[in-house]
Amino acid sequence: MLLAPLAAEAHDADVIYVALAEPAGQPLAEFVTLTVPSLLRVAPIDADRDEQLSPQELVDGAAAIRLGLWDQMPLSAAGVACAREDERAVLREGYVELSARFRCGTGDLRQDFRVLEVLPANYRVVLGRQADGERGRQFAQGRLSALNVPRPVQRSRVTVESFQEGLLLTPAWLLRLDVLGLWVAAAAWRARERSALRGAALGAGGVVALASLRLGLGWGPLAAVALGS
Repeated sequence: MLLAPLAAEAHDADVIYVALAEPAGQPLAEFVTLTVPSLLRVAPIDADRDEQLSPQELVDGAAAIRLGLWDQMPLSAAGVACAREDERAVLREGYVELSARFRCGTGDLRQDFRVLEVLPANYRVVLGRQADGERGRQFAQGRLSALNVPRPVQRSRVTVESFQEGLLLTPAWLLRLDVLGLWVAAAAWRARERSALRGAALGAGGVVALASLRLGLGWGPLAAVALGS
């Protein structure tokens, strides 16, 4: 479903669509959509030369696809080439869908679509990310073949391990302040005097939160603040 907009446009004979995806906990995935004639220009895998492809020809031509296409559009992080794996090729109605996964180090990502050098001058690459849809697309054509690839935004996630680690790194005086905040909140709840007492609990919790962020103490004290406030 995420690739449907790209597939609908992929009938343009002189366009190669490249979509990036960042599955949680998995290497970066890249999908390349292009027409059969476009693929045959860089990877001559049409065994019977009828300008058509069969699934078996895609399997038999895996090495030629790797050499003529994947090797000609390397992805790197801070100048170090990413390791490519799990290459696949699927024949769709009217186009071919190629995919691979990349394991990259830290640093800015950059991809050089040198494959354009062996294609007619009117060819271009449209690079986007599945999560962005139509927004943020980039274009490579002719000599302007290298594009910067935005890295996915890493969202922090609370786990049992990070919670325990935060507690272990929290000084005793901060833990005592956490307990005080919990006690005040419990007293306020029992007395139904939320305006003053709960305000005091929130104030104590705020001090803990600021100290935790200042000292980089992990998730332990912040979680305790959330419970206490």
